[in-house]
Amino acid sequence: MGRWVACAVIAGCARPMHVREAHDNAPAVSPEPASAEAMQPVAAPVAAVPDIDLREALIVGNDEALALWRADGGVHRTISRGPALHPRRMGDDAVLALSTSNVAEGASLIRISLEDGTRHTVAAIPAFACANAAPEESAGLSLDVEDPSDFELDVPRKLACLTLMDRNANMASLQVRVRVELESGRVQRWQTVGEPECLPPADVTLGEPGDEEWCEGAALADEASAPRAFAFDFDDESGWVRKLSEPRSKTVRLLDFTRERVSPSGRWQVLGGMMQEGDYIHRSLVLFDRQEGEFYPVLASPGSWPAPLTAAGKRNLVSVPSAGLADVVGESDVRWLSLADAREVLIVDQLVLAPLGPRWAFDGELAR
Repeated sequence: MGRWVACAVIAGCARPMHVREAHDNAPAVSPEPASAEAMQPVAAPVAAVPDIDLREALIVGNDEALALWRADGGVHRTISRGPALHPRRMGDDAVLALSTSNVAEGASLIRISLEDGTRHTVAAIPAFACANAAPEESAGLSLDVEDPSDFELDVPRKLACLTLMDRNANMASLQVRVRVELESGRVQRWQTVGEPECLPPADVTLGEPGDEEWCEGAALADEASAPRAFAFDFDDESGWVRKLSEPRSKTVRLLDFTRERVSPSGRWQVLGGMMQEGDYIHRSLVLFDRQEGEFYPVLASPGSWPAPLTAAGKRNLVSVPSAGLADVVGESDVRWLSLADAREVLIVDQLVLAPLGPRWAFDGELAR
């Protein structure tokens, strides 16, 4: 590959990102870019592991380390000790990650080598405190990346853009946007939600960044690149499954589920339903097999592949049991990965599901 790109795994890169139109908003910036001292390694590396093929590896970061997992979950190895939160792929050989889950206290943006685990601090994001708040009030403030799409890389301009909130988008009372120039370490920040209760500190601009100042995120490349016809199709308006060879046929019916992401091969369709609204919007997932016309529940715990859901009664309604299903919210990481040997796996937060195979789980967040 050799390009400086953001990818979920080596085999599955997203589409190129493009710069938005210009805007004349003049933001405040951090006083100084990262110093030469800050660009030096900040943690001892861990040697590369030969028994995990990097082309197939799932790269997972958490508050303790960055690790490589084999795609079947059978082997994992630490490649760099130390916090590696919200990891983002930087081409073949590195990831970018945050040093803490509470950026309000100040954070480092760290580049971690996948070859030898060495770390370099790219930029220091200053602490954030409301200018009109007492010190004890600021002590309880928390800002983090709440949604995976809120941490983007702009490849052509070598930028990282983060949207930080004190809660999820439905409930947030404070939102701060951060732009980092990856070569110089220069940091720019905007407060977009929270005024007048929270007034920004002097080095933070009040208002939205201009289009030219912000990153253009990449869409997930998990849709089938060459869709092919399968024996069955699901109509989420009526809920009926039909045989494509018999357009008027009706086999079984699943109500109140809608189509979401299709697998790279086109065979597997993620369906979302059983919605519950609160501070977060919760839903459950079902996988539809377009080759066999079967539905499978997406379960919360690791284990073997579940039995297909069954239909009953004169209306041939498919019953989806509520017990044991994975709880998915709007901010959940739900995406397909295409591996080098044509296998495909579904990621549901920390769950890895290989269709018709085992389910396993990791601790942390999968690099994008």
